[in-house]
Amino acid sequence: MTLASLIDHSILKPHATEDEIRQGAQLCMQYHLGAYCVNLSNVAVAVQALSHSGIPVAATVAFPFGSVTTGAKAHETDDALRLGAGEIDMVANIGWMLDHHWSRVTEDIRAVVNAASGMPVKVIIETGYLSRDDIRFAIEAIAKAEAHFVKNSTGFGPKGADIEEMSWIREITPAHLGVKAAGGIRTHAHAMEFIKHGINRIGTSVGPALVKEGDS
Repeated sequence: MTLASLIDHSILKPHATEDEIRQGAQLCMQYHLGAYCVNLSNVAVAVQALSHSGIPVAATVAFPFGSVTTGAKAHETDDALRLGAGEIDMVANIGWMLDHHWSRVTEDIRAVVNAASGMPVKVIIETGYLSRDDIRFAIEAIAKAEAHFVKNSTGFGPKGADIEEMSWIREITPAHLGVKAAGGIRTHAHAMEFIKHGINRIGTSVGPALVKEGDS
């Protein structure tokens, strides 16, 4: 697997224009990136721009706070499916995790998994707010809900990805679940260090630059 194929290139800033979304799609195709992650209202533009490329669009759900209702998350996922998304990056309910309402967290995630109808679901748990015990229970909830990936951060929270924490998350996460690292990954060497520690996906807004740097 090349680094490019493991990169989820993202344009998630709230002021992204349609031209920027199209330009991002062109870069995804030029550098053969693994997926293109955009906010829900930009999914249709991204899907059209990537048509026939084989690169899936990953739609965000309840981004970046995770604090909408479970029904709203399921509805957003329905919209993503209708608009042509191929993957979902959802934000778990951070307050419920801090309150240790683990059954509610599990059902919240399961509602998205069910609505996704087989699409890969990556669950963002925003580890900067959580203790190590909270992270363990969150991963258990993700596994119980039959989602597909654990993801550490939206990139908008208090902490991005660091090697020590992500390596530990990989160690305690069931082997059948993927682990996606996101937040602050800005160089090819940094990205490759995560891959060497067993991380399955890299979320970054500078995906093309990482690939280009590695090729130079």
